[in-house]
Amino acid sequence: MPNPFKIAVYDKAYGFKGFIGNPQSVSATPRHNQRGTAAITVAGDHRMVGALTDKGARVVIHHKPWPTKYRPNPSFEFLMSGVVTGGNWAGTSKTSTLTVQIADDVKALDDIFGWPVPTSPISDQSAAAYATYTGPAETILKAVFNANAARALNLTAAPDLGRGAVVPGGVAFRFHSLSEKLLPVLDAAGLGVTVRQSGAGRVLDVYVPRTFPHKLSEKAGTITEASWTFGIPTATREVAGGKGEGTERMFAQYIDTALEDEYGMRVERFKDATDVDTTADLTSRAQQDVADNGPKFGFSVKLSESGMFQYGEYGVRVGDLVTVDIGGQERTDVLRECTLAFNVSEGPTQTPVIGDINESTDKALARYIGRLRAAVNNLMKG
Repeated sequence: MPNPFKIAVYDKAYGFKGFIGNPQSVSATPRHNQRGTAAITVAGDHRMVGALTDKGARVVIHHKPWPTKYRPNPSFEFLMSGVVTGGNWAGTSKTSTLTVQIADDVKALDDIFGWPVPTSPISDQSAAAYATYTGPAETILKAVFNANAARALNLTAAPDLGRGAVVPGGVAFRFHSLSEKLLPVLDAAGLGVTVRQSGAGRVLDVYVPRTFPHKLSEKAGTITEASWTFGIPTATREVAGGKGEGTERMFAQYIDTALEDEYGMRVERFKDATDVDTTADLTSRAQQDVADNGPKFGFSVKLSESGMFQYGEYGVRVGDLVTVDIGGQERTDVLRECTLAFNVSEGPTQTPVIGDINESTDKALARYIGRLRAAVNNLMKG
């Protein structure tokens, strides 16, 4: 099958440089409430080598789903946009290749902090301990961003539609990155986040996940290969510590008794929440952390090219609820990521991950470091 990707290259000022019409391979993985990634390999003498290796080079990737009897002539759909973060040129003058890595523009949420007093200069940040935002999850995301938007480059927020559940106690910022504080909140509130290149800039917005109406199974011919993994909970009860020091510090506890009965185990954890000053909010934090550390179950599947599963607007997208029946297990869970790939020898493939699948060592280490960094940030920022 032909290359299902349309790849456009831009410079740091969002000026169009050209298309990559003949990549040797492409792998793009959009993710639900995490930064997506992509890798593109071209011949070492490709006309876009210079543009791809310029400082601040950018890429916009569109993807065309597989043709089916229901959509015999599908059109290209936006998949992701992002910055080229690095690459490698290797080989000889006749056999060389260039491979570049791209970080989805959701990276912007890693790069922007929520200041305690966002409208004031750095010299006045001691005027408040935290900036706290309340309301539905979308409202909080866009209010935090808009309050700190003066430090963002070529990024605006779409209008707030008030989507998502109300966040108990709101979200407090003291030089925390937006991703650190908001991605778990958006996930729990039933929303996903996007940052997309549009014109000479980028737009921050949210989406509401859907339910995919068809079951994926080997019997139905949609699955050609699969694996599933599971893991026990790493927390069933949690103590959260709020503001104050020593005997003045506030504490609250949350216990998931149903989970403890189900697994016949008790696992206690401590959550540092120094930005919280009410028992109700501390309990909510503890409950959220127990949920984050609950039992894991997930599928990684390879799908038939002729199946009904199609990635995109008219099929399924990351964040959607999908039902899988394989190996004696039937589960409905969130499509966390989907790797869409192409190379000249094998053609296109798509490999979705549904649910919380056991992570690779590198990914687990990255997640652990992220949590450790968040804990250290809370301690350093007071």
